[in-house]
Amino acid sequence: MKRILTPFFTILFSFTAVIAYAGFFDDLGSVLSDAGKAIDKSIERRETKFESGLKGTLLENIFLDSPYDSNRKGDDQWPRVALTVHNEPSFHTGYVGTNTCCKKGCWKLSAVIWYDSKTSKKVAPFDWCSPDHVVYGVALADSLQWFIWGADLSFAKTTGFKRTNGPIPPSKPIPSDVRHKRHLKHSNMSASSYDGLMLSSVLFQMGLDWSVLEDKRVWVTTFENANK
Repeated sequence: MKRILTPFFTILFSFTAVIAYAGFFDDLGSVLSDAGKAIDKSIERRETKFESGLKGTLLENIFLDSPYDSNRKGDDQWPRVALTVHNEPSFHTGYVGTNTCCKKGCWKLSAVIWYDSKTSKKVAPFDWCSPDHVVYGVALADSLQWFIWGADLSFAKTTGFKRTNGPIPPSKPIPSDVRHKRHLKHSNMSASSYDGLMLSSVLFQMGLDWSVLEDKRVWVTTFENANK
């Protein structure tokens, strides 16, 4: 009898917890129905092949054939990309929930690509949109360490805290001045925020391997709205 009751009370407790958490629902049936729809939608999105937000630009897969070589000095490695974020949706600093991805909205970006210290090309402004361009099936959270760039000496030359369109990279990939901290609402970018989700997806769609922490060939020059 005890063995029968134990699973029963475990299930009953789980259902009760769901009801307590979602108290604004009328009854358990609506809770389970909505939860099921959310899970199905989440699974459907993750099984859908994403469309690259960089499609048709020079940025798409630009690093696939030029992976970073840890046996060479960073100063000698190309191409490099300086990104500018011109605009973002109002929810850009919001948290991306496990089963709530993703809100609908677009970021407008442009870039300058450096093929060597003297040769560059501008990439005209383009839209990167959620949820259409979000990368699925990839552990985007792994990009966190790349965002904060630990201390390393791969590049002897940097512009420090001064951020330019290249060709020399700054000391960190994401702007960290007071205005940007207020605009982004955090000191370090995280893939769990919509800004982080966008940048992680863009890096992946450029073919950058963010597990190589010393690769400083991509950086964000500015989020323009931080200066308004």
